[in-house]
Amino acid sequence: MLMERHASLRTRYSINVDLEPYQIEMSSGELEVHISAISGELEQSSAELAKRFAGSSFDLTREPPVRVGICVKGEAPQAIVLVYSHIVADAWGMQVLRSDMAKLLDGQGDSDTTAKRFRPIEQAAFEHSAAGCQIEEKALANWRARLPHFPRTMF
Repeated sequence: MLMERHASLRTRYSINVDLEPYQIEMSSGELEVHISAISGELEQSSAELAKRFAGSSFDLTREPPVRVGICVKGEAPQAIVLVYSHIVADAWGMQVLRSDMAKLLDGQGDSDTTAKRFRPIEQAAFEHSAAGCQIEEKALANWRARLPHFPRTMF
């Protein structure tokens, strides 16, 4: 259900003959879920699985930009491990994904959650509105004030 709500989780990327990137949004499909038996502490086992997932590059032309694992003790799930390609979401988007995942696991998710959020076209319209422009100006002023204090070697 999480993938149904978030198109970025089921989007692949490719490059056309003119070397221009484009997106391929999968309307449905299967996602491989790795089952990992807990050996030792839960935190250590889930961290090892996350490290294994993050240790290989995503092939965004062939696979979804997310890897899923479930750490189990016996047959009982103990933890879910999700590793995303950086192309899926920024820090704010990750908070939204975590929140949606928690709601789904708690049985609080409903099929209308997606409809209540901005869709990309609505987000673009908001960003061009007076309120959106005001927020953008505040954000730009913030970065203009902060960036001169960053070490130049970071960039």
